[in-house]
Amino acid sequence: MNEFNYTNGFLFAEKISLQKIAEEIGTPFYCYSKNAIVKNFLNFKKAFKNFPTMVCFAVKANSNLSVLRILSKLGAGADVVSMGELMKALSAGIDPKKIIFSGVGKSREEISKALGIGIKQFNVESESEFMEIANLAKKAHRVASVSLRINPNVIAKTHRKITTGSHDDKFGITCEQAIRLFQKSSEMQEVNIIGLAIHIGSQITKVAPFKEAFDVIRKLANDLKRMNFQLQNVDVGGGLGIQYANENTVSLKNYSRIVSSLINSLQCGLILEPGRFIVADAGVLVTKILRLKSNGRKHFIIVDSAMNDFIRPAIYDAYHKIIPLKKTKIQNSKSAKKWDIVGPICESSDTFARNRIFRDPKENDILAICSTGAYGFVMSSNYNSRQHIPEILISGKKYALIRKRQKMEHLIKTDILPRWL
Repeated sequence: MNEFNYTNGFLFAEKISLQKIAEEIGTPFYCYSKNAIVKNFLNFKKAFKNFPTMVCFAVKANSNLSVLRILSKLGAGADVVSMGELMKALSAGIDPKKIIFSGVGKSREEISKALGIGIKQFNVESESEFMEIANLAKKAHRVASVSLRINPNVIAKTHRKITTGSHDDKFGITCEQAIRLFQKSSEMQEVNIIGLAIHIGSQITKVAPFKEAFDVIRKLANDLKRMNFQLQNVDVGGGLGIQYANENTVSLKNYSRIVSSLINSLQCGLILEPGRFIVADAGVLVTKILRLKSNGRKHFIIVDSAMNDFIRPAIYDAYHKIIPLKKTKIQNSKSAKKWDIVGPICESSDTFARNRIFRDPKENDILAICSTGAYGFVMSSNYNSRQHIPEILISGKKYALIRKRQKMEHLIKTDILPRWL
């Protein structure tokens, strides 16, 4: 959150007061710092400068075209998991030869479209998908470049809902299946296996799971080499955690060290798929206090954003710092109380935080929910028939609306009444 700081008592994004923006466009809204995105990407890329490296941003973290355009201009590729993400990456100017298509359920239409575009590679997650790609490539008179995503059966020690590398998860194939596919591909002209891929989960804060997973890849790669199969690259995915509160995380330096060890031993190219690490702390969700409520036991701050706008706390019990746009002077410590910050949706899970200390909050005060640049707007919905909120991009002393607030008439018009009603 280096680009979000207090100046003269007000929270600024780079060189603009968030209070000023809130007064001009209303709340709630997402706000991103261009400078933070650029710094995060360049720092990440620099850590792997000693290798032939392709950094493919995980579009699922934040798919706004302006965010993707910033990264495209920095030379980033894209890791996509749907037709929509593929088309957004292309629309933002990302080179097709830097696009990787991941995901366990690619449709025939998606595979055919990606083949026609000429993407870098498909990260294959099943034997069935491998054969589907081969058949479609043959019909299109093309050669599909694929990488086999390995499930190493490693517990990532992160939240259960975002771990992806154990045999209880739906992702990837076993090492034995990978060897069979390499053998099968040697008799096929329409598919070229160029590498191995791995991704064991998200928001990983310990180094041990990475080391364990990379050991599996190293052994498999050496087994394949003895069988005369060569790898052009290894895709180590993403998953590097960030600091949301004061938790310990794996430093970029330590992470790059263990990745470097893997690539040095295999002597091949490197692909990385960071998402959260690039954009999470580059964004905040700005929201206004609607009501203050107390029942004698609990104190509630009710804000105008809700779980449909930002669902991470509801489904992951995720912690996010919440701070006021206007910093209050501490005059009386006795005025501090523990508050639950909640939204207006008719669900008890519509809660952003519990038992947070605030001093004298007031209705119409404005708050910032921090580090919401990843998995924020992209996971939003129209639940309770609430409109999608705007997204704002800051650059120095200027800001731009990069997604409009959804109009109520658009929300209504998406439904279609049959004539017989």
